[in-house]
Amino acid sequence: MPKPSSAPTERATWLPEMERTVIDGLLREVRLGKRAENGFKKDSYLRVLSDVNEKYDRRMDLQQLKNKYALVSNLNWVFDRNELGTNNQPV
Repeated sequence: MPKPSSAPTERATWLPEMERTVIDGLLREVRLGKRAENGFKKDSYLRVLSDVNEKYDRRMDLQQLKNKYALVSNLNWVFDRNELGTNNQPV
C-alpha cells in the first residue's frame, strides 16, 4: 500500500494508457473478490493507485483515482446516434 506523502498532489492528467491501467487494476480486484456490492474497498483503490503512480511516475491521490473511476464507469457510448451520453441520456 502506498504511504501518505507530504508532497503536493499534482493536477491529474489522464492518458489513455493510464485509464487502461486503472480499468485493468480494478478488474483484477473484482477477480480477487475485493469489490463489495456498493463499490470497491479502499485497499483495492490504494493498490490500483500505487500501480498508476509507480508505472507512470505520478503523485495522484485517492480522490483523483475515485473521480476518474466515477467518470469512466458513468460514461457510455450511444452508438446508434454517434453521441456520447451518461446514464443512457444523450448530451
